[in-house]
Amino acid sequence: MKMLMLHSAILLWTDCSRNNSKSLPNTSILHLDEGILLEIFDYLDILDLLRAGQVCQQWYRISRDYYLWKSLDLKTLRKPFSKDNSIETLFRRCPVSRLINLDLSGLQLTGRIFTTLAQNCLHLRKLVLNSTNFVAEETENDEEIFLFPEKLEYLDLRFSEGPARFYLTVSRYLGQVEWFGLCDAFIYPLYKDGSLDTTIMNMQNLKSLDTSHCLLAKDNLVSMVTSCRKLEVLSMRKCLCVRGHTLGELLSNCKSLRGLILDGTSVDDDVISSLPWEHTRMDYLELGWCPLVSTEGLRVVLDKLSRLKSLEYLGLCSTGDGKAISDVILEDLKKALSKGLFCSLRTLNITSSKKVTEKGLRSFIEEFCPNLEVKVGKCYALEGFSIQSDDRTWEDENNNNGPAHKKWKCNFRSKRSNNQMEQYFLESPL
Repeated sequence: MKMLMLHSAILLWTDCSRNNSKSLPNTSILHLDEGILLEIFDYLDILDLLRAGQVCQQWYRISRDYYLWKSLDLKTLRKPFSKDNSIETLFRRCPVSRLINLDLSGLQLTGRIFTTLAQNCLHLRKLVLNSTNFVAEETENDEEIFLFPEKLEYLDLRFSEGPARFYLTVSRYLGQVEWFGLCDAFIYPLYKDGSLDTTIMNMQNLKSLDTSHCLLAKDNLVSMVTSCRKLEVLSMRKCLCVRGHTLGELLSNCKSLRGLILDGTSVDDDVISSLPWEHTRMDYLELGWCPLVSTEGLRVVLDKLSRLKSLEYLGLCSTGDGKAISDVILEDLKKALSKGLFCSLRTLNITSSKKVTEKGLRSFIEEFCPNLEVKVGKCYALEGFSIQSDDRTWEDENNNNGPAHKKWKCNFRSKRSNNQMEQYFLESPL
């Protein structure tokens, strides 16, 4: 497809050249400006780029320009690069010395590949190994050590699988990592080896940690993460064994924390109501799909969160199995907003809430919808609604006509609106 786009672009340029032959005397493909060719080549995937380099010497030279080799995405080309030697040959023969971003998601890799990367891609900063399967070669033994890129700032190991020795080796190269996505296959060998806490403590540059879907992620891991003082985002989505008993330590020590994703964890009313939310700088908080949170606990939390001047997103999707969010909660939010609290809140997600009624939602949205995006998909107690606005004039205290003011209304329809058809997807392996 992209080769077809390249061919079409060349034909289009050639036709334009013929129509303007006086201003552009050279209409041959060989006379295309190299800058134009470089921009066209930038749209090609790796296989099409290699094919284009076989056309002539000029195209070969342009196809190997470092500008085109700063980022490689091989996850969509798993079949051509399913063999280990194919990837190794690519890295050895192509100009990857300036490579910055590399995605090898879904591939089957050996330690030899990472040794090749470490030796040839000295500028590599981002490495995505999502859903990758790490295997040992027949000639390898359990004690054989391979090299790994040393200067990575972004490393994604989520949903990957492989032998313990691979993850033990990788754990020695995480000193400069700022974004880290880990998996159970990483946690288990380090926990068994007794080096998990040391590894986490040495990641002093860590700003974002994603442990989504890790069944081995527990409160002790949260306690280890508190040593990462630069941490800004922690995602523990669907970590069922996280009960939140060490979250207070996290909020107290990680002053830069601004995003916390706890949906699908086992936190309860006692935990979330005891946390010092009002003293944080949180701007993104997700408490959806937490089955142990009730309406009473949520009311205490919302009272604390209302004092946060930085909070922009609040996720309460299906909290308490969809029963924690009710008209009572919406009324509390309405009162807080009318007092000027939740001053930065822009998005409220109450998707899949079973106890929200038409009356309660309409009363809430009529007053605050212009400044607040409310996600209400799959609230089955509602038949469907849409919001319309009417431009009206208003009078100020001096009885002078002011500018047009938008008053928002809720009109109920028999069919479910597009907002209600929104899905809430949890991240899953490839």
